[in-house]
Amino acid sequence: MTPAPVPPPNGPVVAPPPPPREPLAYAIPRFAVSRPVTILMILATILVVGLIALDRIPLALFPEGYESNQLYISARYPNASPRDVEEKVTRKIEDILGTVPNIKRLTSYSSNGSSSVRVELQTGTSLRETYALITD
Repeated sequence: MTPAPVPPPNGPVVAPPPPPREPLAYAIPRFAVSRPVTILMILATILVVGLIALDRIPLALFPEGYESNQLYISARYPNASPRDVEEKVTRKIEDILGTVPNIKRLTSYSSNGSSSVRVELQTGTSLRETYALITD
């Protein structure tokens, strides 16, 4: 028969508590400093994937799904007064735009040496077709 274990004189032995967990805010920088090659490889991968995505994203004059119903036209007439700009530039632009269908509102502004015209189209009007009519 084996003898029963004798308890220590001061009571049972208790393991010390585990050290407190460090916050995640400290763990990420510690990982980055302790493994610089891993971090560089992750950054290189992100850079390569970003460059591939940038190369494959199509660029268009009028992106699909985003069409406004307004066009802006600006013209310059250097060293001219606002009255001259209105008579010689702005009114000619307005006359040309008067032949374009489906225009809801036409707003123009003439200042020293420049003219700005905002064309607001009816809802549902194709901006591409209107732009093609105006440029022709």
